[in-house]
Amino acid sequence: MEKKAIKLHPSFESREFQEFSQTVQRRLEETGLIEFLDDGESGCIENASEFFVELVLHDGSLIEQGEGLVLELAKTFRQKHGHIRVSGVVRAHWTVGKVTHVGNCWGESGAPKSSECFKAELESGSGYQIIEIEVTPSAFEEIERTLGSGDQFVQQVIRKLLEHDLNKGGLSYRHPIKHPKQYINDIAAQAMIYEIKNPR
Repeated sequence: MEKKAIKLHPSFESREFQEFSQTVQRRLEETGLIEFLDDGESGCIENASEFFVELVLHDGSLIEQGEGLVLELAKTFRQKHGHIRVSGVVRAHWTVGKVTHVGNCWGESGAPKSSECFKAELESGSGYQIIEIEVTPSAFEEIERTLGSGDQFVQQVIRKLLEHDLNKGGLSYRHPIKHPKQYINDIAAQAMIYEIKNPR
């Protein structure tokens, strides 16, 4: 079996970037995270004195460990090379499971809102996360007008939105553990309905 190796995107292929990428590879191997790494989507990027690392894992339960690794790299590299800034994103491949209608959403004051709430289950290896989705009346109207009436159409739009956001890479990635709540208004519904009707 071929050894996994993180992809490199050097702009200058500086000595510091070579050292950085080798350190990332070594620490992934030492921590065992390399076994769960999607080496096709993970990578190190050099942009002058800014180094960026993206780790894409097959197990969402290891995201926190991966984030700890990135913070450790950023700290140790800054101590050694003060002019270099290290940042990164750690994400996982999530599967959208069951989507269920919960009922009315509730405001912080405890009063019911006009929006409806749904819950979606996400799974990634040993990782499990519940996402709450608030669907506005304008989104319901848009979905009913273009797809049809009923929870199954709303759930279809929710599923598409979650898949869309979870597949984004880099700094546009939406972290489902840190941000377990989503909103769908008529604009978001229109965008997802377009994707449903025009699959790539």
